[in-house]
Amino acid sequence: NPDADTMFNLMEYKFGTHPLEAEASPVSNFFGMTQVGMVYPDVTNRTDVSLFMEAATDLIPDIWTDAGVARTDVGQVGHAVVRSATVPTGLSRRFLRLKAQYALP
Repeated sequence: NPDADTMFNLMEYKFGTHPLEAEASPVSNFFGMTQVGMVYPDVTNRTDVSLFMEAATDLIPDIWTDAGVARTDVGQVGHAVVRSATVPTGLSRRFLRLKAQYALP
């Protein structure tokens, strides 16, 4: 992360931000009565990387899952589709993370 803006370069690539220019994160979180989620840009023509929102009820490794995550396209900014990903809150706490991963060939 040469620009020291706390975003991994793989995320910056998929968000369409510049890895050598420090920028605020383009990801925003929201909290509602029945769901929590994230809004983030996804440059869809960069098919070699995929973004996944995952949720867990604890911060223990290996329990994160994208099961139950609803993803909706909510707009367009430049070359990026703006996506909203949500999970229901239910009665338990929820932790969220956005994961970037190289796509399988």
